[in-house]
Amino acid sequence: MNEKVVDRSTKIKIIFFLFILFFLSYFVIIKNDLGIDKNEFIIEGLVFILAFNTFIISLDFKVKFISLGIGLMTFSFLNDVIVGMNFALPNAFRYLQNLVFEEVFQGLSIIMITYGFYKAIEEKESFVKEMKDLAFNDYLTSLPNRRSIKEKLSLFINEASNSSKKLGILFVDLDEFKIINDTFGHNIGDDLLKKASKRLMNVVRANDIVARLGGDEFVIVLHDVNEYSEVECIANRIIENFKETFILNGIHIHTSCSIGISIFPDNGGDLDTLFKNADIAMYKAKANGKNNFEIYNDSMNDLSIRKLQVAEGLRMALEKEEFYLTYQPKVNILTGKITGLEALLRWNHPKFGLLYPSEFIQIAEETGMIKEIDLHVLQLVCNQIKNWVNNGLEPVNIAINISAQLFNEKTFINSVEEILENKDIDTSFISMEITETTAMENKDYALRILRQLKKHNIQIHLDDFGTGYSSLCYLKTFPVDVLKIDKLFIDGIVKDKKDESIITSLINMSKSLGIKVVSEGVETIQQLKFLEENKCDEYQGYLFSKPVPIEEIEARLKYCTEDANTIISF
Repeated sequence: MNEKVVDRSTKIKIIFFLFILFFLSYFVIIKNDLGIDKNEFIIEGLVFILAFNTFIISLDFKVKFISLGIGLMTFSFLNDVIVGMNFALPNAFRYLQNLVFEEVFQGLSIIMITYGFYKAIEEKESFVKEMKDLAFNDYLTSLPNRRSIKEKLSLFINEASNSSKKLGILFVDLDEFKIINDTFGHNIGDDLLKKASKRLMNVVRANDIVARLGGDEFVIVLHDVNEYSEVECIANRIIENFKETFILNGIHIHTSCSIGISIFPDNGGDLDTLFKNADIAMYKAKANGKNNFEIYNDSMNDLSIRKLQVAEGLRMALEKEEFYLTYQPKVNILTGKITGLEALLRWNHPKFGLLYPSEFIQIAEETGMIKEIDLHVLQLVCNQIKNWVNNGLEPVNIAINISAQLFNEKTFINSVEEILENKDIDTSFISMEITETTAMENKDYALRILRQLKKHNIQIHLDDFGTGYSSLCYLKTFPVDVLKIDKLFIDGIVKDKKDESIITSLINMSKSLGIKVVSEGVETIQQLKFLEENKCDEYQGYLFSKPVPIEEIEARLKYCTEDANTIISF
């Protein structure tokens, strides 16, 4: 709300002062019998006070021509009061007074008030238009918003119902937008949304509509669709278009998109159903690795129901101890010996059987249960280390994955310390793996937390390195013990010289900083050979072992007497 030009108490004081002045003047006129028409004085005086009050009120509307016009009229009324008091004035001055204040001021005031009302109406129309734009268009991209596209889509559905044409509804979601937004700031994030919207507009046909639902979600409505192939063609063009780098304020950013598609009338006959099914298909595209599209089918709805059941069962899984760990060995490339393990969670679901993390971790993150699950994994790992010690076995280091949600929780360190204190184990046998994007969300906070973990002799592993947007200088700042090269680059060995160059550079850089290097997802002899030639320290992957139960790990640790350089698969 606009601030008042003259507040209420000041207005009351001014009006009160004018009335006091008016009554004093009237008292003087009566007492001295000045020969002034008393009735005329009262009327003109009250009209002046009313006009002056109107002038003050008009200031709050901030339409300057109306205020100026009323102000001139108020001076004209004041002049009437002065004239009525019969002051002895020269005829020339009295003539000039009547001309200026009576005729000119009153004429100008009428013109200005009239023009002021015209401007007020014009501004109101402009304001109404602006409000309408805000109600139906996205403020950032100027695309139609959720409300607008729903109204338009309802009309399109009615039109399509009377013809044999189909409609295509595409839900487009930017992959890893939150990471980009958190890393580079909201201004860069907003610029990315603007440029992404323009790319979408450039891809669709002239009679199609692109709208922004909110956040990093867009919807595209395709008119006059005859065949599914038409929709697939546009979806492929969008995905291909997003392969081009976005340049935002001098920063080169790569982002892909996941697209979910529903078709009218095949996948629904009303707006809500079409939106729901396109959304389900979009999440299916994300679950399939992102950077692709999926067209809705009925089996996806079954998956959606399954997802809901999985979400509902998470808390019960903790209470009933349905989670258990498998372990994937980390192996010294030169000696072939197991140097550590990575703990990987599995869920023995009472209805669905064995569930892998890909089926429940994202749901746990969405529901917030991931924090409790991470702490539960830490307890299980501590139990395993304690069990080894109690049975006279030499423990090996076990790494656990820490989610961004738990890492950024204010009580994270306190929760870790409480578990470690209760379990009473040698904490040097524990490593914590965090992704580089987690570390980059709040660099100062991350540095403080990592230093506190190091005080407990916990090793720090930086996971998925090279897939995010971190600055290499933070490797020097953060107390990192191990850098893990992501499988994305390992897959490129022999196939892509760029991937090989990146791996070589990461190994050399890490070694110069005194950081151990572990390569993830090693599956071929050629990959292992390349890593050995470039002096990578350790590796893990299916070439040596898939994740296996602890009993198989213990058997390997206790009884393996084969040649150290021989690769043995579990």
